[in-house]
Amino acid sequence: MASSTGPLRASSKQQRSFARLARLLYQPKRTTPDEWGSRNRIYPPHAGVPGPRDPGLTPYMVAFEQAVATREYRRVVIAMFSQGGKTDALLDVIGQRFDESPAPVHYVGPSKQFLTEQFEPRVMELIDQAPRLRTKVARGKRMTKTRKVIAGVPLRLAHAGSSTALKSDPAALALTDEADELMANVRGQGDPIGLVDRRGDTHADFVHAIVSTPSMGPAEVERDARSGLEFWKLQDPADLESRIWRLWQEGTRHHWAYARSIRLPRSAS
Repeated sequence: MASSTGPLRASSKQQRSFARLARLLYQPKRTTPDEWGSRNRIYPPHAGVPGPRDPGLTPYMVAFEQAVATREYRRVVIAMFSQGGKTDALLDVIGQRFDESPAPVHYVGPSKQFLTEQFEPRVMELIDQAPRLRTKVARGKRMTKTRKVIAGVPLRLAHAGSSTALKSDPAALALTDEADELMANVRGQGDPIGLVDRRGDTHADFVHAIVSTPSMGPAEVERDARSGLEFWKLQDPADLESRIWRLWQEGTRHHWAYARSIRLPRSAS
């Protein structure tokens, strides 16, 4: 029997399989979501600001993104104005998690229409913008409007009106968008924030990131004598109609302030 002494050669199909396996097994250096976004997301020419993403345009979201990524806090809450970059921050968090530490992610939007017409198209843009994600997503029958499989784990897109969707899958990371627009009780099953919290019971490092523009916030402020900055005054939760403001008050109540250096005139000698 003749035997070949030459090098073994893999078929083209095997080569493609090995290349795909290598991409899946590759462990990139861990970055923060904002760093990941600037390196991997590129906006198309028709975008408001085309080209590579610049998180510095919304610097107040950077600390929020980084707090989510540390996994040190079970909840990370931000209350802020509308059209301020909340969605892009959530997309940075999603992309970085699936690329560098894949785990099930659960996103909750305020309504089915918002989910399918606004957020899901942004998720697909994220996948197509980021070269590292394009090779990790399962397309075809495994991809639906409300469920994507990236790097072998699911991204579930749910809306707050569906108690079934809110209770469907366990998650290592949950993202609740526009919390003040969620209904108070989902079909008699309870508060949607609590339902989402329970999705993380099986993950020790579960994080629930919650963002929203307040429907009605406090009107009182107090001035810090040392810095001269004004901060929102702690309010009685019973007086607050805004869910996101109540959640924010339960935490560390960090404020974001823009600081710039001021050149003082030189004193006369």
